[in-house]
Amino acid sequence: MISNVVQRGGWYWIYDENGKKTGQVTAGDGLVAFTSTTVSVKHGNQIWIFDEKGHQTGSCPAR
Repeated sequence: MISNVVQRGGWYWIYDENGKKTGQVTAGDGLVAFTSTTVSVKHGNQIWIFDEKGHQTGSCPAR
């Protein structure tokens, strides 16, 4: 479960409810949102969606 996302340089570090880093994703053009299961990051005209381990699970057009 994702409980926090922190930007460190050009990366977002993903943390679980125990404060353990579970993954990281490139910061792109900025954090859109995060939930308990996903992190969404804007990359140009796309939003990339990642899981708690930093694996990309999908994308959609940015509006």
